[in-house]
Amino acid sequence: MEERLGLSGDKLEDAFDDLLYGVRSVSGSVEGVLSHFDKRNIRFRSDRDMNRFVELYSKFSNTTRMPCNRGYTPDEMMQMTPPEERFKSLSLGPNIRKSLQTGEMDIENFRKQILTMELPSEALRFDLLKQLADIKPSAPQPEKQKKVGRNDPCPCGSGKKYKRCCGK
Repeated sequence: MEERLGLSGDKLEDAFDDLLYGVRSVSGSVEGVLSHFDKRNIRFRSDRDMNRFVELYSKFSNTTRMPCNRGYTPDEMMQMTPPEERFKSLSLGPNIRKSLQTGEMDIENFRKQILTMELPSEALRFDLLKQLADIKPSAPQPEKQKKVGRNDPCPCGSGKKYKRCCGK
């Protein structure tokens, strides 16, 4: 941080204390930290430096012991959780739902993919299939017929003007 942000002394120590407090209080998202830096007029010299910071901050936050985790790090908590318990549910997003409803995506093809894909638990598969069953394809919209004007030829094919034929 000293080298990349050009911080030294008390300002460097304050920035690190803010980072540590943010991580331990669980409210220290990367966006929050970057916003906090911005408020304190701490700027990165380049996007590359900022990306490197984000990478290091993520590693730092995932390996910091937290009171809310009873002293465990987020990485340790993830390792202690059995794979089938890590993900309880998945939900189909609004774009996928819309694509399935309008027919842009084939529901049956999607169902087959869910049945064959490797998932951590059968409960997830069941949940996805249930969501898929709840999606009702929208009925095709009937094409609106162009309104016939009084002086247009009659749509019955007689050759007369509409007002003199069927439009009476």
